[in-house]
Amino acid sequence: MLLFDALQISSTFPASIEAFLDAFGLIFISSPLIYIMIIRPLLQKSKASQRKIDILLAALDGASNCIMISNSDADVIYVNQAFTTITGYDAQDILGKNPRMLQSDKQDQQFYKMMWHTIHTVGEWQGELWNRRKDGSEYLESLHIKTVHTKYAAKPYYIGIITDITLKKQHETLLAHAEKMASIGTLVGGIAHNFNNLLSSIIGNAYLAQDETNPSKTNERLQLIERISFDASEMVKSLLVFARNHDPKKKNIAITPVLKHAIQTAKFRLPDDIIFTVNLPDGEPMLYCDAVEIQQVMLNLISNARDALPEQGERSIRINVRQTHSEPCHGRQQCNNCSAHALKISVQDSGSGISDDVLPHIFDPFFSTKEVGMGTGLGLSTTFSTIQAHGGSLHTHNLEPQGCSFEVCLPLSFTESQDVSEVNHVQTAKKNATILIVDDEPMVRNTLQQVMGSLGYKTLLANQGQEAINIMQQKHVDLVISDVVMPVLDGVSAVAIMRQSQPKLPVIFITGYEQKFDEIIQNAHTQRIAKPFDIKILSQEVHVLLQDTLES
Repeated sequence: MLLFDALQISSTFPASIEAFLDAFGLIFISSPLIYIMIIRPLLQKSKASQRKIDILLAALDGASNCIMISNSDADVIYVNQAFTTITGYDAQDILGKNPRMLQSDKQDQQFYKMMWHTIHTVGEWQGELWNRRKDGSEYLESLHIKTVHTKYAAKPYYIGIITDITLKKQHETLLAHAEKMASIGTLVGGIAHNFNNLLSSIIGNAYLAQDETNPSKTNERLQLIERISFDASEMVKSLLVFARNHDPKKKNIAITPVLKHAIQTAKFRLPDDIIFTVNLPDGEPMLYCDAVEIQQVMLNLISNARDALPEQGERSIRINVRQTHSEPCHGRQQCNNCSAHALKISVQDSGSGISDDVLPHIFDPFFSTKEVGMGTGLGLSTTFSTIQAHGGSLHTHNLEPQGCSFEVCLPLSFTESQDVSEVNHVQTAKKNATILIVDDEPMVRNTLQQVMGSLGYKTLLANQGQEAINIMQQKHVDLVISDVVMPVLDGVSAVAIMRQSQPKLPVIFITGYEQKFDEIIQNAHTQRIAKPFDIKILSQEVHVLLQDTLES
């Protein structure tokens, strides 16, 4: 054999044994070379890989943000230590389970459908949502989910990076409210100007209607007075929306009416010499959003455009709203999040634009180029935060030859809008029914009595809750129309007592205090209408409630 022959060793072993010994000897002699050339590099590479894995695991476990990894079935396979810090759950509480165990009641199923729709179509999703800790308390988190494909698995993994932003959001809410209150003074001035115009029109048409001999002309003037009155009511509602605190609630809504309302409110603040043009999309694009916050965004952007206009020359503001797809979007790479279908809102002004040294700071809190006392420096920063909280983006650029454009991009919901039938006629009484009207304001009470009487209903009157209860104990009542805030006994408390003896008593609450609606118990026998109310809507609600009750 080779080794034996090379060493000139004679052997008495059989040939098979000599072959084995020869091979073993060759391996033994060459083992140092094999170790140096093959085994040691493999060991060093393995140790280096293990050190890298250990460093990565230590970094993940030591990160202040929660990192969660799920498999294709959305079962959690890894969480770091920050998960316990944020949620209160230990790793063993969540491993192998679905993250839905953390869900709070502040997002509906539509929200999660939209989120996973974006993840499956775009590959990632970024936004804010409320979750619940182990102790039951709720917290607001910023969540970024990204789809990850590996060569070792056919199905993807999902990596979520979670940051507790509860305190940050509370701070931003205070700043946003400060900016909102700072804008109220200007808004009040614009509304007062327009409100006085409407009152002048109401007074003029009321005077002319008194001397009108043509009945059709009288009806036209009265209809005009009614329409102007509702316009005045919308102004007051606009002021209340922006003035008061509210609990942000996102839901799936048709966004065009929201934008129209916000733009109309913003116009109250604009001087008459500004050319104001608006282009809204056809159809009813749906957006998962908080309507009040979107209205505030529009108010801030239009206010910012107004302040950028020159004293002389062209003074114009252009608003363009359109639906778009992510593929042809030129700014896609600049967005933290990108949706397959989006709503783009651009607000353009004819000002001098933004200088290069100012542009990087325009979204910083308290940054302002205005004179002292002319602004809080919070408008654009709160707008930027609101857009981010809705999973969108906000960019700005200068226009040629002059002006500036702010562009908002928000992810559209893929849910179809629901058809809403418009109430366009007064519903008269179909059955004999007695309505108890409860209101501490004599003018409202007597007007309601005459309106309900003209529709064919019998009426009873009470000026507060306790008097209404006394009437209920003596006479039969089919339906109650009640104010909410009244002396002696409020409407909600009075109705609760009435329903002890008549559980299915139909009730329509009418109030000018919109926030009081939260105190009203909602069920199939209760409706609510804000003052001032449309007689057509009120008559329809009365008809429906009575029909359901009398047929049951």
